[in-house]
Amino acid sequence: MGSEKTALFNIRKYNLRDVFPVSTPLEVSSLYYAVKKGNHELLGLIDEGMQRIRQDGTYDRIYRKWFVEELTQDEVRRMLEKAREATFYAYAPYSNIPVGAAVLTSSGKIYTGCNVENAILGYTETAMKVALYKAISEGDTHFKAVLNVFPDNRIGAPAPDERQIIAEFDKGTLVVIDDGRGNYQHLMISQLLPFPFQME
Repeated sequence: MGSEKTALFNIRKYNLRDVFPVSTPLEVSSLYYAVKKGNHELLGLIDEGMQRIRQDGTYDRIYRKWFVEELTQDEVRRMLEKAREATFYAYAPYSNIPVGAAVLTSSGKIYTGCNVENAILGYTETAMKVALYKAISEGDTHFKAVLNVFPDNRIGAPAPDERQIIAEFDKGTLVVIDDGRGNYQHLMISQLLPFPFQME
């Protein structure tokens, strides 16, 4: 047992294999900087520096280097296959747009989902939410990567509410998207949702 970020740092540093979380974190904590009371100049410099590295992308690059495991081509291929299979189970009589989603967790398991529409629009569930909720309901909440696939085989980014759900669990989750030229990009969810809502 221990801090997730410290564990991820050491896994990367010592090139450890077959180590992954086995349960939902008991407590989610944030990191804060403390300065001597009344030292407003130092506090201002820290705030300014943190804001600068967040805005220019340096913070995300550092975070990704130490805490995010990159995707392999095989992982992307398996996710695509599973998401495409999930589209066959979509219930989409109103939009006629079957969507499939895949969520890869650090355990190596892929959870799939399809859109489930309803005559009352508010009861409709997206493919990504179904896949996320399946993973969460199994206690497998360390999301490594996610993707949505549409009928034309286009891979689309998660919707804003889906981004918020993903960010709730891990801002380093990779999102596979299509750049429109047949190439796949792997962006961190924090790049798609830089300022998620947080209850603090």
